[in-house]
Amino acid sequence: MVDKTRTGHRYPSYRYEVSRAKIEEYAAATGFPLPEPGATPAVAPHIFAACFTVMRGAALLREDDQLGGSGPIVHAGQEYDFHRRVASGDVLTCTPQITDITDRGAHTYLTLQISCVDEQDEPVVTSRQTIAYLGAAA
Repeated sequence: MVDKTRTGHRYPSYRYEVSRAKIEEYAAATGFPLPEPGATPAVAPHIFAACFTVMRGAALLREDDQLGGSGPIVHAGQEYDFHRRVASGDVLTCTPQITDITDRGAHTYLTLQISCVDEQDEPVVTSRQTIAYLGAAA
């Protein structure tokens, strides 16, 4: 069973430095157009934000021994709010927080929000991923 008292828990922040090379690698792998040669900064495709939010968030939840919920899980949803485009040269500080844990039927749904700000503490992107813990509801 997932411990609902973990709602509101904030994990330690982490940094992510956006490089032109990573944006180009992502664009090439996904079929998005490559950034303009020589354009400074290189602007990332919107979904590039998954590179520094989705996997990190999943790892945090797997490693959280206090959370519980040891059964099968599936990624049930993903949303982004973009406050501005992500670009090469950005140094982002990302702060993960569990914002909701709800039972629906036999499953428990957890929402993890990751808020990313730039070096001036201005919001850049907010990620919300929903994880379903199958059969975990009380």
